Amino acid sequence: MPTTHHSSPGEAGAPSRALPWASLICWGIIVVGALLRINQWMLNRSLWLDESYLAVNILERGFGELHLPLEYSQSAPWLFLVATKGMVSLFGPGEQVLRFLPLVASFLSLWVFWRLARVCLVGWTVPVALAIFTFSSVHFYYAQELKQYSLEVLMTTVVVWLAALMFRTANAPKRYFTGWAVVAGIGIYAMHAMPFVIAGIGGVALWASWQGKFGISRLRIIVALGLCVLFFAANYFVIISPNYADPLMRGYWSFAYPGMPWTMAGLRRSASLING
Repeated sequence: MPTTHHSSPGEAGAPSRALPWASLICWGIIVVGALLRINQWMLNRSLWLDESYLAVNILERGFGELHLPLEYSQSAPWLFLVATKGMVSLFGPGEQVLRFLPLVASFLSLWVFWRLARVCLVGWTVPVALAIFTFSSVHFYYAQELKQYSLEVLMTTVVVWLAALMFRTANAPKRYFTGWAVVAGIGIYAMHAMPFVIAGIGGVALWASWQGKFGISRLRIIVALGLCVLFFAANYFVIISPNYADPLMRGYWSFAYPGMPWTMAGLRRSASLING
């Protein structure tokens, strides 16, 4: 009995074949978004206070000192600091050089998000989603600021895109799984919150493998997650934890942290956050 093959959003090129104009619109959105970002970057506004503090750390330290606690109560992922230091070493100090990495990361995230949208959405919803992402005021602003947030958006989008491809090709996901594991491991040093992204995707992969719906063995998934845990442990104990010995860094966001759930004080703290 012949079978009918139904195209899914995850199949390469399926949305484009269905709506040939969608790709043209998406490219137009990406080009306009990139040009607007370049325009803001070319205005070359002065660094504001937090940017200046971070810039001093980058400019006055060598590559081998960027893992040490930053001065002026600053914190940024190690890979972001190293990459920005590399830009300064190549092209010299200056606002535009310091902000070049966030600009490029924002450019790349537009393209990656488009590819992610093609996997998860169909038809006219792809350019709509891309337009919302591209012209988001927050995303637009941090594309030209000496902060790691544009790089974090890029890393998250790449990891989720590879995961979406991996799950869409559940019968033969090995090539995407390897790429996902490599990018996720690197991402730990580029984004402090990457372990949460990895844990969510890794948990789904383990569950799908346990149910027999995923073509990667549980052992291989556990090994990949175990390596990510080791990377995170090295990043946390060598770089992150010493930086938070600063009382200002410890207390700055403490109002938003839930308490430990196994203590009464923690339960009360969590309840107060939930209740506003």
